Amino acid sequence: IEDAVRARMRRQQALYEPARQFRVLLWEGALYALNAPREAMAAQLDRLRSMIGLDTVELGIIPFAAELRRSPSHGFWIYDRRLVIVETLS
Repeated sequence: IEDAVRARMRRQQALYEPARQFRVLLWEGALYALNAPREAMAAQLDRLRSMIGLDTVELGIIPFAAELRRSPSHGFWIYDRRLVIVETLS
């Protein structure tokens, strides 16, 4: 567990590198769904809150009231012009 935590902390350092830019887009429902114990979810929300104001991060939230052309079905990550990862339901 300690090694995994250290690895996550190293990855998070990228958020503070001036040459990088991150855009995070979440559906409001993701902020309410309890996919982990409450303590873990609270820590994740705290982490998101701490990203607000960073020059390297843009955080957007799609509100419940937004009219969507399609239902959200799965997540995806766009890393750069060469790499996109899609998490499919199957």
